[in-house]
Amino acid sequence: MKAFNNILKGFQKVVQQLEDLDDQANALRDEAKAAEKAATNIRGLLEGKV
Repeated sequence: MKAFNNILKGFQKVVQQLEDLDDQANALRDEAKAAEKAATNIRGLLEGKV
């Protein structure tokens, strides 16, 4: 039974790490969208001045 509990704890740690990675990926995706929007705005400003 102790071995099973250790395996379960290990599995729970892996699941938590995957959830953390998913959160990080979502944050990076949001940052990329914001950077893309900023680049589009800058491009629009530059094209408007030329």
